[in-house]
Amino acid sequence: METPTENQVSPEFVAVAERLLDNRDRMIARIEALPADKQVKPNPAGGFSPLELLSHMALSEQMYIDLWHKTDRQKFTGQLPKPNFLYHKIKAAMMKAKPLPAPKDFRPRTQPLLDQGKEHWIRTSNELLGQLSSLRSPHTIAVKHPLLGTMSALDVLGLVEAHHHYHDVRFPW
Repeated sequence: METPTENQVSPEFVAVAERLLDNRDRMIARIEALPADKQVKPNPAGGFSPLELLSHMALSEQMYIDLWHKTDRQKFTGQLPKPNFLYHKIKAAMMKAKPLPAPKDFRPRTQPLLDQGKEHWIRTSNELLGQLSSLRSPHTIAVKHPLLGTMSALDVLGLVEAHHHYHDVRFPW
């Protein structure tokens, strides 16, 4: 699969982006392989159905796209990103796959069709990676999150990767 990060200079960014795309594609393939009745069945441990998960992932990644458009990166020129303690706490909890409530804005309103959910997540993740790869350095400030602080492209990808891991572990398909 072609990635939107081919021209990115940083090998570190490319490696993380490729892992994210591989994880995304693997999760989609797992959902596609399920019988239709299991695609709409909520997770027995609580939470989303597999189809709702597709929308949830797209909605969560859309937040970073929205923050990208709201962040005045010129204002932070020369400053280092400062993800705060909450960023680190959330990332660690997701890596341990501890149960976490999904923020309201990340909960799908309706159950999507498979193709709709799949395309929505693919489009959103590709757009996010394209935006982040346009920075001169993956270590400069990419977004300012109102609760988590200023984050570099690698900080954003680290949290997205932890989110992928969380759902990969918590959804027993």
